[in-house]
Amino acid sequence: MTIVRRHGSAQLRPVHLDTDIWLPEGYTGIFRDVDLLAEDRDTTYLRTNFFQLACDDDFVIVYGVNHEQTGKAIYSNFSFYGVELLNGVAGTNSAEYANSAADYFPVGYENSKYYYVYKIARRAAAGEPCVIVPYSTGNPSGKAFGVDNNKDAYIAFRAYIDVNTQVGPSLFEIIWDRAILFTKAT
Repeated sequence: MTIVRRHGSAQLRPVHLDTDIWLPEGYTGIFRDVDLLAEDRDTTYLRTNFFQLACDDDFVIVYGVNHEQTGKAIYSNFSFYGVELLNGVAGTNSAEYANSAADYFPVGYENSKYYYVYKIARRAAAGEPCVIVPYSTGNPSGKAFGVDNNKDAYIAFRAYIDVNTQVGPSLFEIIWDRAILFTKAT
């Protein structure tokens, strides 16, 4: 079953988010005068384009290859970031999202372990693999520990240390992670 068929409906419109290079590698960033935010060569830095959760019913489904399972990384993760404060407020990693794609493949498909599918939302159904995005306003930990609705956000993806090269995997030797925003139809 496809992600769009499973999660979309007449009330929820899927918007495919683009994934692109977030932070270029060191020399490229220095040459182009890009603030690398202390980037180093231990990981890849990818991110989606900016989007907004317009209401509490909106959510994002992230999916892709579990790079830890394929041996291209010793650890990988995704994080939900607010643009205004550059604050990563929610996410998970390859150990936690292992086997999360099994329901999207035929029963017994032996390669499902190489993939993941995970939801990012304000709330989750029981047993659903989901990362909860807290609000910024009224957050007891402080404003930077959440992102409110109607504020720009993005999803960041990282894959740390290729087991063969002992540095971050090459951006063009991995399949880039993807994301779909499901938003209330207007």
